[in-house]
Amino acid sequence: MERLKTREERYRREARVHRCLTGEYRMPLAVNGMKQCCRCGETKPVSEYYKDKSISDGLQCHCKHCDAKKLKQWRAENPERVKEHLRKYYVENREDILEQKKQYRQEAIKTEPYVYIATDRSTGCFYIGETTTTIKERFRDHKRFSNTGLGKHISKHNLSLNDFEIEQHQCLSVEESTALERKLISENIDNPLCLNERRW
Repeated sequence: MERLKTREERYRREARVHRCLTGEYRMPLAVNGMKQCCRCGETKPVSEYYKDKSISDGLQCHCKHCDAKKLKQWRAENPERVKEHLRKYYVENREDILEQKKQYRQEAIKTEPYVYIATDRSTGCFYIGETTTTIKERFRDHKRFSNTGLGKHISKHNLSLNDFEIEQHQCLSVEESTALERKLISENIDNPLCLNERRW
């Protein structure tokens, strides 16, 4: 089935190129660093097109945006094939994927210690915490485990990081950030809008 699919795609591709060469229809070619997309009709810089050696100007006829749109539509219409592809890719590249994740957690998400105050834009509820990871990663932890006041609030109202206003207070050490966190929690724990569940 996969081989047939490839053969059919190759046939359609060759037929399209043939029609272009014989003049049955002409794809817009790049001129002065600009090219018109054959799908959306917009004229965009050549940087907005993927390469395609079968076309005389070396670029696909459709722009990256249209390409991504079509791919998104295909994925929505073929969820089982997407799932199977991801499963197969993970099995074949498991060691590399795990190593990349390990390296990311060790390097990319690490930051200097800081205290953060996450305030729900719609309700005014807020949570005080401290971390040495990016706020994006820390927020993901709250959402994943849902065992903190913030995690429970996120799950209950189905919120994302964009629904919060984040205030950060940089610190010189973990000891300093921990002390500041405890101080702020103690000062605000009795506020009904405070999502922290215990006093230090």
